[in-house]
Amino acid sequence: MSTTLLCRESDSEWINHAMKNLNIVKIYSYGKNFVMIKNLKGSTDITKGSPSFKNALMKACNNIQVDYPGDTMDLIRDYELIKDATSLYFTGYFEIDKSRLHIKGRETWIIEMFVEKLGSLPLYPVYMFSEQMFCWSQLNSEFKWLHISHPPRPTGLYIGISSEPISTTAKLEISLL
Repeated sequence: MSTTLLCRESDSEWINHAMKNLNIVKIYSYGKNFVMIKNLKGSTDITKGSPSFKNALMKACNNIQVDYPGDTMDLIRDYELIKDATSLYFTGYFEIDKSRLHIKGRETWIIEMFVEKLGSLPLYPVYMFSEQMFCWSQLNSEFKWLHISHPPRPTGLYIGISSEPISTTAKLEISLL
């Protein structure tokens, strides 16, 4: 089975890591009313977004308890990003707030939609490198982050995203996966 990184254009550290490991890379971006999926080996797909993204948005809104902070095309791109993925790796910041994930930034939306898609599991294949604590954590079924020494090596269709700013330590951790 091949390993494929699914990411946004801004996630350059993940792109560099995947290219170094000879993984397939698919970059998700968007235009005025479409999502473009560019395969770095040459092909490009264009989609208008799956109709089921609205259901994912409603569930995410209920769990995060705030409205989506950006353009609808951001959301459609993010839904297209998660819909076929089997695991999610990201660097980010914790924030104590009303949401069940306690993560700062737009990445919360991607993670919420990804977890909703998977349903109930004892441990989710969601791995966060904390920019505050400089350690890895994995999400459990109670939406608590459990400290782990290192996540498993990405396989299959995995998402790699980063919050800004990304530290030198986080860049190093990504390169070690």
